[in-house]
Amino acid sequence: TNLTVEEVLVAYQDCRQHKRNNETTIEFELDLPRNIMRIYHEVTAMTWQPSGHMCFVVKSPKIREVWASPFADRIVHHIVYNRLRPRFEPQFIATSFACIPNRGTSGASDWAMRAARRVTQGWSKQAYVLQADIANFFPSICTQRLCDKLLARCPEPWLRHLVKEIIMVDVQRNAHFPGDPNLLNLI
Repeated sequence: TNLTVEEVLVAYQDCRQHKRNNETTIEFELDLPRNIMRIYHEVTAMTWQPSGHMCFVVKSPKIREVWASPFADRIVHHIVYNRLRPRFEPQFIATSFACIPNRGTSGASDWAMRAARRVTQGWSKQAYVLQADIANFFPSICTQRLCDKLLARCPEPWLRHLVKEIIMVDVQRNAHFPGDPNLLNLI
């Protein structure tokens, strides 16, 4: 089905949650109707392309680089997410929490507490937890394979275009690095 302006508005509202005072959000909202319509027209004409990423270094809990998309691009990401979520979510296991409405961090925390109680038989037995992190997980994803899996659920030509543009983007193209570039050497 075709994209609607209402879907773009919903994606915008999703994107701005907890980011109302962010400089890029405020800048986008200064000309909100024009920006919403620009996204709508670029998406429906299949001319939308990522604008360029920002890379910065985060020091806590460990030093790592973070690549962030501009606010308008994140709205497009939400359009894709809102269309694809109902097509994939029913097949997720019950212990999937991230980015799922009414689950999220608190749902994961509640599940972990119930599981700990069950494993320790009401806190009467000792149990162990393994906390692990896969080093450089996201850069190791085969983007072509991911793209193919998503495209299999995208009959809409405009959505296929967005999936390809988002998944296959070279984040270093048109990237900018605010802050101290020497911090990137620590990664």
